[in-house]
Amino acid sequence: MLHKVAQWIGFWLLWSLVSFSGLFVDRILFRGTLVAPSIITLMENWIGTEGVQLRLFEVVTSGLLGLIDGLLLGLFQWIAIKRKLIAARIWILATSLGFAVGLITFWSLIIVFVPDRSLLGSVDEWGFGIGLLDSILTGTTLGFAQWLVLRKKVAKAEWWVAVSIVSMVAAWLVRWFISPLASFIVLGAISGVVLTILLFRIEKRPEQVFTPTDFPLPLSRLDP
Repeated sequence: MLHKVAQWIGFWLLWSLVSFSGLFVDRILFRGTLVAPSIITLMENWIGTEGVQLRLFEVVTSGLLGLIDGLLLGLFQWIAIKRKLIAARIWILATSLGFAVGLITFWSLIIVFVPDRSLLGSVDEWGFGIGLLDSILTGTTLGFAQWLVLRKKVAKAEWWVAVSIVSMVAAWLVRWFISPLASFIVLGAISGVVLTILLFRIEKRPEQVFTPTDFPLPLSRLDP
């Protein structure tokens, strides 16, 4: 039993570490450098920012950035699950697409329901709510994409969608009220607890099925 507990804790720590590392690398080497701004500039020059072109630019660029965000996170998380899932490599693709679809959905809703951004006011007024919406949408699409990978291996994998949403929302709350770095820890820690339970849950022993031959009748009952 102690050996199993050690395995669970070890996997949870590994998952938390790789999730933190993926998000940290994404922020430091991608979002925090000239790479992301260069992509934005490239897409701006290619698509344009006038009228409808601006809306298309926002959706396409957010999706591309989300694709790279998810690729980095999925690549690091793959390190933890590669020995647990046969199709672990697909996790990288699922995480990348899940992030991209989430951001595309988010910006599409903003374009439809808030065409005039000036109505939002200052960032202090709308930043929290917008970030919360982004977290819910991205958590949903990311969880669904990853669930497609988990469902072939893990029973009760449908819980993963809810876990993904809760993890993303909790991470956003920590990011808003505390710090971005702390939010990276929270995201991996929360999702890691549930993933550990799903992958290492104690299997119930199958019910024993008895056949008539297991209960031989007395010889007197078999005599003519």
